[in-house]
Parts: sequence; structure tokens; C-alpha cells
Amino acid sequence: MALTQPLLAARTCGECAKWMYDRDGRRRLRRDGKPDPRPPGVPTPCGTCPKRSPREAHRYELSEKNLRAVECYFETRATQGRSVPDWLAADPLFAEVMARIDGVVSALEKQQASTATAATLARVLAKGKPDGR
Repeated sequence: MALTQPLLAARTCGECAKWMYDRDGRRRLRRDGKPDPRPPGVPTPCGTCPKRSPREAHRYELSEKNLRAVECYFETRATQGRSVPDWLAADPLFAEVMARIDGVVSALEKQQASTATAATLARVLAKGKPDGR
């Protein structure tokens, strides 16, 4: 969720209960620029939230430690490993953590590529054959 919906992933259930949010995930602001509090009786969008409920949210939220590991993964990936000191690169636990994160990221990237391919194929098929017949 931190990769696909970072604004939602960073928001706690308590924040969602306290404040109103736009569809794009940003905290809704009033005309005076202050955050818009959730009025009493207005339900939270738990039914459409990937976290499902405050009781289940911990299963979908990264701890600070895990969030730092994901940030390290992307920094390492962006620099092709040049940002990792030799002593850390030699650490088997570091390698294991990076491999696990890479597995999740790779699966997500494959899913996104598959979805994009399916959408393109659907558009092409909806237009008919390329030769116009």
C-alpha cells in the first residue's frame, strides 16, 4: 500500500476519523486554509479503505523501521547500489531485507505492466481491426 497509495498509507485511522479528505487523498482545507474537521456523525470511509478497519490497519501499515528499509531499497536501486557502504552490502540481513522488498516491488511492477497491457489491448480491440475491416 505504501507503494500504490502513499498518502493513504501514511494516514492513520485516527487522522481519518478526525479530518475530511479529498478523493485524491489530501486533507481537505476550508476557505481559511485550515484543515476541515470531520463533522460529528459523518462516517469514515472504512468500507472503501484498503486498511479495512482500525482493528486491521496494523496489517497494512509499515513501521518506521520498515519504511526506512523501503526508502533504502529505492535509494539503492536508484544509485545501482553505489549508495550502500561496503560493510552494509556485505551484511546478509541487509541482502535478505532488500531481496524481500524487491520481490514485492517486482510483483507490483509486473501487475501494473499487465494492467497497462490489458487496457491497451482493450482499446485496440474496441476500435476494430487495424486494417479497418
